[in-house]
Amino acid sequence: MVYPGTKTLDLELSSSQYASITDGSQTGLDITGDITIEAWIKPESITGTQMVASKLLSAGDQRGWYFSTENTGFLRFAYFGSGTNTPVSYSDTAAGSVVTDEWQHVAVTVDVSTATFTFYVNGEAVGDTVGDTSATSIFNSSADFAIGCSDNGIANYFDGDIGLVRVWDDIRTQSEIQDNACLELGSTTNLQGEWSLDDVYTDGSGNGNTLTASGAPVFSTDIPGFCLADEDYSDATKSLDLERSSSQYAKINDGDQTGLDITGDITVEAWIKLESDLPSNGDLFTIASKGAYTSTNRSWVFGYWKNNTTAKKYLILWHSPAGSTLNEGAGSGTNTLITVGEWTHVAVTSISNSLKYYINGTQVLTGSGGSFKNSSSPFHIGGISGTPDSPVGSNASFDGKIGLVRVWNDGRTASEIADNTCTVFSGTEANLQGQWIFDDTYTDATVNQNNLTSSGSPVFASDVTSTCAVTPSANSNFLMFM
Repeated sequence: MVYPGTKTLDLELSSSQYASITDGSQTGLDITGDITIEAWIKPESITGTQMVASKLLSAGDQRGWYFSTENTGFLRFAYFGSGTNTPVSYSDTAAGSVVTDEWQHVAVTVDVSTATFTFYVNGEAVGDTVGDTSATSIFNSSADFAIGCSDNGIANYFDGDIGLVRVWDDIRTQSEIQDNACLELGSTTNLQGEWSLDDVYTDGSGNGNTLTASGAPVFSTDIPGFCLADEDYSDATKSLDLERSSSQYAKINDGDQTGLDITGDITVEAWIKLESDLPSNGDLFTIASKGAYTSTNRSWVFGYWKNNTTAKKYLILWHSPAGSTLNEGAGSGTNTLITVGEWTHVAVTSISNSLKYYINGTQVLTGSGGSFKNSSSPFHIGGISGTPDSPVGSNASFDGKIGLVRVWNDGRTASEIADNTCTVFSGTEANLQGQWIFDDTYTDATVNQNNLTSSGSPVFASDVTSTCAVTPSANSNFLMFM
């Protein structure tokens, strides 16, 4: 499922652009009790107070409520009990909850009788700090309802793109917010306004709250590139087929990625199916890596290795704190054989430099690791930039199929790894920095949008693990990128 439209409303702060409906023309927006506001936003700037939506007029003491972004990237919702400045109840999220130049789904639910606020960003609850709880109802203001401004179009203009705005007169649950973030709902109980802003200002709720534009805003073809869908890894039909002989891999340049410059705790997971065995002592099948083989740009490499002295085979996480020497992150070197031609789930965690390796959800090896250099080299799946050298031999390319690769900037627990080998996460989870399903696409199914580019002309194979078809994931929501 993708975003249900081809356009969103592009508002320019410098031109005082917004869309609104007068109080006398609206139906259902004079909400005095419980309320939920939702919207997709992509701020172009976050300066001062910028309204996502409001029903607020300072002149004549007609303050109702407003939902805004604020100067340091926090969200605020405020409502007034008498139309004057007091009593007022408001709450803020932490600074940095929203950022510029990225699509984010934002929502707030408010139990006005108890001044209980819950904010959501991309479907996940974010912390809030209640500033005042004096008001116990929302004043029935005669102000315009507006998207992108307040005070009937004279203040607090939004700067950026807005899409799929909804106003409810009840408290929506987290699952309702997650499940409906990318749906146009139409006439639904308690939905008082729904504006797709898909080249139109009409209200899809059935209340007829059609907006009027001011300041000549335009509709943009910039839309959220991902949306919630009901699928899991059992629905995937393809995987990425990499040939070692052709040095095939997929990568994203350091300047294009977000969140993959990990220097401390880390978890890397993947489904792999080897097409050949490690040919020689010192050879490595690279699963994922950050850092090229240059004198100063090594960071970390996760792969399946054949020890150059003992000939034992095991998973390994090489690490380089300074970027020069790669250090072996293995323990006793006990054989942890991976069977050629069989789908296998592999994972490694590094927590406070202590390493644990997993095969098919079971821990098989421990080791001592270290921190990683913040390398300017690309992030790779299936290879490494440059020509490998000692101790991993002259070729570190993967040979086989790879699916559902994930990178976290924390250490996952054994149960989290074992329970989620077939889970395709929503992409909004804390610490999840990249998730690539490789179901005929190189896109990253997280909000970071770390989409990869292939090298060496690999293909997608109609070959995926049957394990997930037998034991499907318990988590059925994930972000599907267009």
